[in-house]
Amino acid sequence: MIIEWDPIEKNQKCKFQSLNGVDTGNSIKNIEVRYMIDSKDYTCRKMDWHINKVADKGATIRVMGGNMKVLVSACITGVNCKYNGKNNVNIRAINFLKDKDVISICPEVLAGMKIPRSCAEIVNGRVVDENGNDVSLEYNKAVAVALSKIQNEEIDLVILQSRSPTCGVNQIYDGSFTGKLIPGMGLFAKALKQRGYNVIDVEEI
Repeated sequence: MIIEWDPIEKNQKCKFQSLNGVDTGNSIKNIEVRYMIDSKDYTCRKMDWHINKVADKGATIRVMGGNMKVLVSACITGVNCKYNGKNNVNIRAINFLKDKDVISICPEVLAGMKIPRSCAEIVNGRVVDENGNDVSLEYNKAVAVALSKIQNEEIDLVILQSRSPTCGVNQIYDGSFTGKLIPGMGLFAKALKQRGYNVIDVEEI
């Protein structure tokens, strides 16, 4: 899905509530859009597509046909690539992705890490496994390989697995391997956000 914004006259507010299966002459079909536009910072609600901030006080909307392209943690779709050899299959996410163009990704697997492998958490900015080994180089490599893989893709939305040292978006484990959570981001999630991708936690769907 491509959203194109054009500035309009200052002090004019643009309000847009929904688009549901319409055809505006641009071959737009079976699109369901639910979002709100504020007067300055334009924010997508319900993850229907990625909307950037727009300057000034208004915008007109031109919607061009095509499916939303979504990058998603592979474990969410049922791939057994977790550290313990299992997955984090999420039926709600799978249903959301049904009419999307999906790119499934697991940075650790792309970097050649074993399945299963030692559990790892972030400790003072370093990635350390449960045996006390500093595995930051391996995880940094995983992020670099994953970023390289998607560099030519026009991605509208990124959905990542919660709490992972690579993919955690809102929270990560605190490094004590006791299950305690703290605010923070995994390495891949952070790198994507820094590059301007629209990144959400799977639990936000």
